[in-house]
Amino acid sequence: MIERTNFLSYPVDNLNYYELINFVKNTINKNEKHFLAVLNANKIYLMSKNPSLREAINNASIILPENAINIGMFLLRKPLKQMNVGGYPVMLKLLEIANLYDYSVYFLGSKELVLKILYNKLKMTYPELNICGLKDGYYKDKDEEDIINEINKVKPNILFVGMGSPKQEFFIHKNFERLNVNIVIGVGGSFNVIAGLEKPAPKWTKFGLEWLYRALQDPKKFKRYSIVNTFFVFSFIKYLVFKK
Repeated sequence: MIERTNFLSYPVDNLNYYELINFVKNTINKNEKHFLAVLNANKIYLMSKNPSLREAINNASIILPENAINIGMFLLRKPLKQMNVGGYPVMLKLLEIANLYDYSVYFLGSKELVLKILYNKLKMTYPELNICGLKDGYYKDKDEEDIINEINKVKPNILFVGMGSPKQEFFIHKNFERLNVNIVIGVGGSFNVIAGLEKPAPKWTKFGLEWLYRALQDPKKFKRYSIVNTFFVFSFIKYLVFKK
C-alpha cells in the first residue's frame, strides 16, 4: 500500500521506484486506469492560484514528489523514501518497463518535429518499443474529440502527456473518464529531453537547483523561476511559523 502524506497541506505520495513500477505493472495487468501526477515547486505555485488545477492534481491516484518536495520534507524531518521521482526520470523508468513487458505507449504534446525526433531516438534505444501513436499538443479545441477517439482506438497502456502545466493536467482531468488507457501521466517538457534536444539536469542540481540550470540554458525563464521560488520559500517559512 503506497503511503500518502502531506507537504504544506498538499497531498503527495511517499514511494520508491520499486513500488511505483509494481503499481504500474499491476494496473496494466488488471486492466485498471490511473492518473499519475507530479508535485513540484511550480505546481504548488500554480495550484495556489488555480483551485481547478489543485482539484485535478488531488484527484490523481499517485502524486509523485520532485526534488523540491523531497528537500522540504527532509527539512521537516519527514524524509521521503526516494529522491528524484519526477516527470523525466519516471518517464524513463516507464519506457524501460514498457520495452521490457511490451506495453504500448502513446505520446501527446510538444511540436510535431520534436515527436519525430523523439520517435527516432526511442527506436534506436528500444527497437522493439510498442509506440502506438504520437500527436502534437498544438491542436485546436475543436479537434480534441478526434484526438480522444484516436487514442481510444489504439488503447495505449501508457499515455504520456507533455503539454506543460496546467494544460496537461486540465486535459487529463477533463478527459480521464473517457480515455481508454491504463496509465496517464503529465511529463511537462520531458519529450525534448529524451529526444536529446535539451540536456537532462546534471547531478549537482538534484538538491533543488534544477531551476538554476534551466535558467542558465534559457535566461527568459529566470523571472518565472524567481517568482515561483520566492513563493515556495515564503510558503515553507510560513508553514514553519504557523503550523509547527
